[in-house]
Amino acid sequence: MGTNAGTYANAALQINGGGVQTNYGNMFLPSSVNVTLLGDWLGTSSNDLAIAGNVYLSPVAGLGATRTFNISANTNTSGEVAFNGTVIGAAGSNIIKTGNQTLVFNGVNTYLGTTTINSGVLAVGTNVASECRWRPWP
Repeated sequence: MGTNAGTYANAALQINGGGVQTNYGNMFLPSSVNVTLLGDWLGTSSNDLAIAGNVYLSPVAGLGATRTFNISANTNTSGEVAFNGTVIGAAGSNIIKTGNQTLVFNGVNTYLGTTTINSGVLAVGTNVASECRWRPWP
């Protein structure tokens, strides 16, 4: 996508074991851009990335997938990755958060699995489902 400003209308972004780096400015993907993860999310950046479209944990509807979000801020910087749309995943879809950068879930997420925070911060917006259960790690 480059570092220049642009319009992304009705687009799809597939990520296969990588991420979107935002080292040269903040990036916003509008709700018309949906993201499908074909593998884990791995990236380091210095700025913010906000995705307003849906994020699919698997390219196959009905198939669960465990995805690790290993995101780290570059030295002396603090960017965050925010998913403002819905994170979607079938039964067996799990999320593992690693890396020192903040991951934000602001949407009404529908993935049907566990969320494990190994390092860094996972911030959850106001759209938390009533059946969400919090359990401290032993």
